[in-house]
Amino acid sequence: VLQRPPKLLGFVLPRIFVIGRGYKNLRSLLGGIYSNIEILALPDRVFQHSDAETVLLLASGRNGQTVRLHTGEVHRRDLEDFYMTHKPSIETVDTVQKAPEEFARGLWLSPLREVWKFTGRMTRLGEIAAVHRGIEYNLPFREHEERLVSEIEQPGFASGVHRVEDTLEPFVVCKHVFLNMSPEVMRTSAYKLPWAKPKLIVNAGRRSRGSWRITAASDYAGLVCYQNFHGIWIKDMISLEVLAAVINGPLANAFVADREGQRHVRASTLKNIPVPEFRPTQEQTVTSLVRRYVEVRSRWVSGDISSDESESLCRALLKSIDAEVLDAYDLPPRLERTLLDYFTNQPRPSPVEFNEYFPPTFKPFIPWHMYISEELRNTTATATLRRLPVVDDPVISEALSILE
Repeated sequence: VLQRPPKLLGFVLPRIFVIGRGYKNLRSLLGGIYSNIEILALPDRVFQHSDAETVLLLASGRNGQTVRLHTGEVHRRDLEDFYMTHKPSIETVDTVQKAPEEFARGLWLSPLREVWKFTGRMTRLGEIAAVHRGIEYNLPFREHEERLVSEIEQPGFASGVHRVEDTLEPFVVCKHVFLNMSPEVMRTSAYKLPWAKPKLIVNAGRRSRGSWRITAASDYAGLVCYQNFHGIWIKDMISLEVLAAVINGPLANAFVADREGQRHVRASTLKNIPVPEFRPTQEQTVTSLVRRYVEVRSRWVSGDISSDESESLCRALLKSIDAEVLDAYDLPPRLERTLLDYFTNQPRPSPVEFNEYFPPTFKPFIPWHMYISEELRNTTATATLRRLPVVDDPVISEALSILE
């Protein structure tokens, strides 16, 4: 079929086809034959009898090594609208030169590709930290869960984590269990990793189907991770809290969402996350904010402070932490806005309601740290009116009514 192209060629393919995993030769061949390629990424479970992550690919026209590539993605929240309008949630169009070579690396046109170009020379997480997936058992987990996991301490078991949903929040490990550490039940040598040392714990399965994919928390208690998690041990001089702030932030989450399918987060993807260089004052500020967040969250859980007050404080702290991390990345305002708009109507996996950064009606391109600053809030019309004195002098009021 590819050697003798029809006017229009259509495929339904796995989502990994477009993002660089496998199918290298087929992608390259497409770029050498067709002049127009359209790709539409669909939510999982969009077909009645399949929950596979799929894309629709349409290719047409004969090619001279230059391809007009049109990519789009339909978010689950927009699926009903897409059925009516056929308009994707996001779409990008570009002309690709030397298409066979470019397509060998992947077909997808990321809406954030300018962000990745800007951060392309930054340090990668894998350069400053070791990333390893958690332990794996050689027994079917569900059938032998009682033998492998215990709610109480017992000989041969170690404190650990095994389920993401009820265990991991941004910056906080909520609970732990005890995992069987006997070499007899191990499938790999991951149980020999230095779990007792301080590290970050990050989920290895997606946190959501949307843009928020990963969550990180510092672990000083020596918890062992099951295969649903990655352990990250820092090599270089950066605090666990600062690296947790980077991984919990919007840029790292967008980086993972742009490169992974709907289900898994590979260690290789985490290793490639761009990490900015923090000034000493920035690192101190981020560390302090993260520790303050953990303290407030702990008091919230224990009931020391009210839920309303706790939620408000935690939301404000999350915004401030993100602001410091984004300031370190130092993206141009237009690119930072493009990045943050990627999270509009995307609920953040956290104990607080956090669905967007900028409201849709706010159009200026200003950095996030300026937007949440007290100075900007004081320049709004409402704040200005509050600062103006109330005119209640009857003579002045009468004069103003005459002028009116």
